[in-house]
Amino acid sequence: MTLTPRRFDSARNSDATNPGMGRPFFSGRWTDITVWVAVCCLAVSSVGIAVKGVSTAWAAGADETTRSRVGDCDMRDRAAEYRCFRKGVYPNYGLAGRKRPAWLRNTPYPPYALPMFAIFFEPGGVLQGRVLIEVLSAASLVLMGVYGYRQLRFAGPAMASIGAVAGAAITGNSTAIELGHFSIICVGLLVGQMMLLENGRRMPAGICWALAMIKPQIALAFVPLFMVKRQWRGLLVGCSLLGLSWLFSCWWTNVPPTVAISQWFSGLSWVLATRGQGIGPGALAAWLGIDPLYVHSAMIVSCGCLLAVVCWLLLRRTADDRGLTIRLAPLAGVCAVLGEVFVYHHHYDNVMLFPALIAILALAAERPAGWSAGLATAMAATVWIPQRLIAQVPFNGVGRAVIWLMVAAVLMLFVVDALVERSPQVK
Repeated sequence: MTLTPRRFDSARNSDATNPGMGRPFFSGRWTDITVWVAVCCLAVSSVGIAVKGVSTAWAAGADETTRSRVGDCDMRDRAAEYRCFRKGVYPNYGLAGRKRPAWLRNTPYPPYALPMFAIFFEPGGVLQGRVLIEVLSAASLVLMGVYGYRQLRFAGPAMASIGAVAGAAITGNSTAIELGHFSIICVGLLVGQMMLLENGRRMPAGICWALAMIKPQIALAFVPLFMVKRQWRGLLVGCSLLGLSWLFSCWWTNVPPTVAISQWFSGLSWVLATRGQGIGPGALAAWLGIDPLYVHSAMIVSCGCLLAVVCWLLLRRTADDRGLTIRLAPLAGVCAVLGEVFVYHHHYDNVMLFPALIAILALAAERPAGWSAGLATAMAATVWIPQRLIAQVPFNGVGRAVIWLMVAAVLMLFVVDALVERSPQVK
């Protein structure tokens, strides 16, 4: 079987001259009924996820200095870190010095992220942060729904509706909202980056990516998207914004930039890497019986090398005058999986797999086969089934990692095949 991305792409743009292209797979009566039932179930699940997350978040107190772990405790930690930064004190035990207040938080965030906290906490503090995170998370889920609908509408209204609710039905979203995490917002910004790049708006796309870099373990893997159509200037804009924010953070707190970045890398609590979902550096380090720092560093380097190879291929082969244009959807799916598997994550970060989920659902709808339908179903199960149920499955972390990597491999075949077809030597 030859995987040819022309058909994968043209399914979204079929016309009368190509009657066999883009024919919806999910078109039978009973299949439509089954998919619509799934849509209803996912919609109900999405509402339940949002209600549970919001109600638990508002169960927290309003005092940002409290050490209670009830409600959106992570958001309140960020508020305390920003409060420290606002007073000119770097929120790190090793860098605060004698100015360290009693309520100091040792931030796990990079230096450039500290000024970004002002968006959420200036001037209203915790209450403003809670409202903004929830509102922006809702807006991000709506944007993801629009993107998913557009990517799957070629397969009919039922599958398009699946795409519309796919992101909101990811069960880890409940915990992300409950804790006040930025995960959903970051993925919304990355979806915005993808949509802007598809329209050739590289500068706004670079700004979206830079804002999503508030959580680098989510956004950094999506760098290769800028290489399609050689829109790397958007990446340059994003990196410049991050660099300026980093320098401002160090100037404001009177900490040398090299010291701040060194402290973030070497002084970061690597215990975080051992609290993931049974995969990634923490689990591997525990299995090997070695320091998570070494495993985490090796996996990050491996991920960086893989992404660098992808970027190199894209830069070499994607001139605008060479045949087909590579779509961002399968490439974004590959990036999402690499970032999820090779860097530590918790289940509330599973929303970053949304591009991979949409890409494999689109592939299954356009290329009906047992392998594609099975892989799409398995991928959906890993993010739509509640974490408490998945945790009961033996070796669930390894199993999910295998499924995700299989999805990435299949999607990468389309990207590589497109690169080969674009080569001027191929007739």
